[in-house]
Amino acid sequence: MRERLTILSAGAFFALGVVGAFSLDAVTSHRERIAGAERETRNIAALVAEQSRQLFASADQTLKAAILVRNEWVSDPARTPESGYRMIRALEGSSDFISQIVWTDASGKVQVSSATDRPPPLDMSRHAHFQFHVDRLGGGLYISAPFRGQVGGAWLIVVTRRIDTADDVFVGVAAGAISPAYLERMLERFHLAGNVNISLFRRDGRYLSRFPDAQKNLGLSRASGRLFGEKLPFAPSGTFHAASTSTGEERIFSYRTLEGFPLVVSVSMTRATALAPWHNRIRITGMVTALALLGAFLAISFLWRQSTRVRRQERIAQEARFAAEHASRSKSEFLAHMSHELRTPMNAVIGFTEIIRKEVFGPIGSPKYQEYLRDIALSGQHLLHVVNNILDLAKVEAGKWVMEETTSDLRMLCESTVQMVRERARSAEVSVSIAPNAPALSLRADQRLVRQILINLLTNGIKFTERGGRVTLWWALTPQGGVALSVSDTGVGMTEQDRRSVLEPFGRGSAELARTRHDTGLGLSICRQFIEMHRGRMEIESELGRGTTVTVTMPPERVTVSHAVAAA
Repeated sequence: MRERLTILSAGAFFALGVVGAFSLDAVTSHRERIAGAERETRNIAALVAEQSRQLFASADQTLKAAILVRNEWVSDPARTPESGYRMIRALEGSSDFISQIVWTDASGKVQVSSATDRPPPLDMSRHAHFQFHVDRLGGGLYISAPFRGQVGGAWLIVVTRRIDTADDVFVGVAAGAISPAYLERMLERFHLAGNVNISLFRRDGRYLSRFPDAQKNLGLSRASGRLFGEKLPFAPSGTFHAASTSTGEERIFSYRTLEGFPLVVSVSMTRATALAPWHNRIRITGMVTALALLGAFLAISFLWRQSTRVRRQERIAQEARFAAEHASRSKSEFLAHMSHELRTPMNAVIGFTEIIRKEVFGPIGSPKYQEYLRDIALSGQHLLHVVNNILDLAKVEAGKWVMEETTSDLRMLCESTVQMVRERARSAEVSVSIAPNAPALSLRADQRLVRQILINLLTNGIKFTERGGRVTLWWALTPQGGVALSVSDTGVGMTEQDRRSVLEPFGRGSAELARTRHDTGLGLSICRQFIEMHRGRMEIESELGRGTTVTVTMPPERVTVSHAVAAA
């Protein structure tokens, strides 16, 4: 009986210790992850606030310069609207943030516009961005809420400054237009870097810009929200947790006001996004905990059964002796049968352990040990790459892949992908570069698939290029308006027969060369499947001994030229 109590007590203490350690780790790591997400949103809010402050400061400087130009124009007895147009037009060309600069008189009528040499018949006297300055000396820069322009219906934000005479008499305003799309593109860059939602507000709660979903929120007000009702009146910056007003999901918010301007930046991240690494950690530690508890349960069960058997043997000596002899024979047969299977791996483990323990090749940190570790890492990475390729190929061929299309900057996508293979290229002593004169484009596609295509093509180029060679990534618009992305290398090249075979699953070029380069024959086949899912095509140009160029072409409907987007 005492033996059973001892076994149960030991098992209970072990289980409590494992569960306690798991719980403590879960609580601690949860707190750390939430604190890390809060810190991340605060840092992004500070960066966005500074970037926005610089943009609006430049707009303010442009309007100040416009006022000086206007005073110079007014002092010219021979002034005409045409001469004013030339002066203000030159000023507008110096800024890519502000456009359509105008001067008005004290009644709000436009005197000179940078858009035309003949003043348009516009009256700004009823607009808030004019009325703000009428009776307010030294009001500074006024930033309007977004509204649709009278010409073309495009969204505009108007910034204005008061124009005074030398004795502070109001004589008009200088105004300029800002496109919310410019602000949206700025916010998008920070969104891609941190997977967060970013909003730029006026102090009255009206949206100036947002990413994502900018068009749905332009001009709307969030003045009744928690940020403007409970937080901003008491602190110019901070962090809080609240439910999203649009989706209801719990988010982590950080906000910051812009120094010198009546604007507020808000950055938010869903708790699900913030806790995704924590959930992954809990899944792993939970599995380890479950395995430990299962092992403890099995061990206790085994010991319990052993104890029961011993007691039974004590009660019936003869039967116990027979059972012990039978068990002994079974155990001997089992160990004899399993001897080789158990000894071989254990000898390997013990042998390598002894080599490292006795420092046969030198102290810990010896290049020989580093070589072992490198070989293990490379083998593991190669096996993972093969398994991932097989799974991806099977998923695509079964029609189970769900496309998740987003619009992204092509150069940023290519640069981040090249950075992922940079270490492999450095190890192979192969240079990898992106053509600097490639056009600025946006691509609507499944970003993961496009990245995998580029990784496979770049990896193949590095793999089949000798030391000192180079791999180049470049792209260009096709005559039809699509985009052709090409990866060129100075490697071993292929024959015509090789070019046909490498596009099939597990198809490889020269068998001997493929073995020496550890090629599975899956990379180009997967690339072709992925590009065809985007209704594109893949072409291979190669010459044995001269190198290979693989070109994937995206159709025109997936391509947006950046300058066209900006003009819109």
